[in-house]
Amino acid sequence: MIKSHVEIAFNIMKIGFLGNTNNFPFLIAQAMKGMGHDVLFLINHPETLHRPEHRFHQFKNGYPDWIVDLSPYLRPKVTDQGRREVLRLLNGCDLAVLNGEGVGIGGHPGLKIPHVAVLTGSDLTDLARWQTVWAMNSQGAPGSLRLLKLIKGLFQAWGMVRRQRQGIRNAVAYSYFPKGLLKADEALLKSIRPKGKRVCFALADTDNLPYVPPPNNMPLVLLNGARLSWKKPNSGPYTELDYKGTDVLVKGLALYLKKHSEAAIRLKLVKKGRDVNATQMLVNDLGIQDHVIWLEEMTQQEILEAFKQADIVAENMAMSAPGMVTFDAMTLGRPVLVNAHPEFYGPAFGHPFPVGQTRTPEDVCRWLEKWVNNPKEREKAGMEARNYALNHFAPGHAAEMLLKAVFS
Repeated sequence: MIKSHVEIAFNIMKIGFLGNTNNFPFLIAQAMKGMGHDVLFLINHPETLHRPEHRFHQFKNGYPDWIVDLSPYLRPKVTDQGRREVLRLLNGCDLAVLNGEGVGIGGHPGLKIPHVAVLTGSDLTDLARWQTVWAMNSQGAPGSLRLLKLIKGLFQAWGMVRRQRQGIRNAVAYSYFPKGLLKADEALLKSIRPKGKRVCFALADTDNLPYVPPPNNMPLVLLNGARLSWKKPNSGPYTELDYKGTDVLVKGLALYLKKHSEAAIRLKLVKKGRDVNATQMLVNDLGIQDHVIWLEEMTQQEILEAFKQADIVAENMAMSAPGMVTFDAMTLGRPVLVNAHPEFYGPAFGHPFPVGQTRTPEDVCRWLEKWVNNPKEREKAGMEARNYALNHFAPGHAAEMLLKAVFS
């Protein structure tokens, strides 16, 4: 018999997690564990960004009993054994917190407990869109098997999207970006018709990330932590979240250097994202290659160390929204260049993020003029950012918000 969420006392519970995009849900799991709840964390993905050891040193050599790695049974294809084990383990809990591909288990009739959907982007925009069914099967196999494989692929993709949408619709609560920020996503949610209460929060590891005094490098280091994604592809899914605005940052630096040719500044770009080559070409076309340092892709542990060594951190600009780069960098006490959408995040959080609000190359140039040669201003901006993060980004706050939404 399915447990009703109103029948579960809002005290100590057993809470199961499935899905861990960028270790975002893991921070919530740790917070709920710290609140006294019995937590079971199921890992469903082999990629590093979905695994706790990618961010937390203590899990490098293995997991404690409350973390179970089921990824061999769930990737690259979900096996019947893996699905049965996920359902068995989650049904032994009082509440499930689902993220990423894990949201789809909320649409499975075998899940007998209430669930929460922690949506972080692609679990809505890719996995819950009917267009994905065709996009996943747009290139069939050659020869006579093509039609048969196409039909089979379409059927499997249709089932995946249907379960993902049902998982969102049936959630007793769900989280997403501020309402109205992403127009296409709002239309998609409207078509799904979620039944649960919607909440919005930002997360950083505020309990463990310390304040790090500014390094005051010479030359100054401006680190971009976002994926290099700013050109709309000719085909395939593309949403507002995919446009990170790297071109805005690069053009803004070029504009600053045009006005201050002797400035001692280095922009560090990570070779990650669909537009690495295009970004390299843009840097060369603007003639600022001597001011750019290219870095290989890093683990979350390594990127946190890079934030500490940077003077200024940059993230998403133009249409996209602030993410964990912004939240972590603010917590460490770094000034951040980002489009923080104050018209949406201000009302959602009570006050806009204290960042270098950036939408255009001119904005980038203006903030660099304020910060590059003024270490006291950078330190002040970093302290304001950290204080805001401690008051608004604590995982315990997100955990309480989710549980209150479940039991309201």
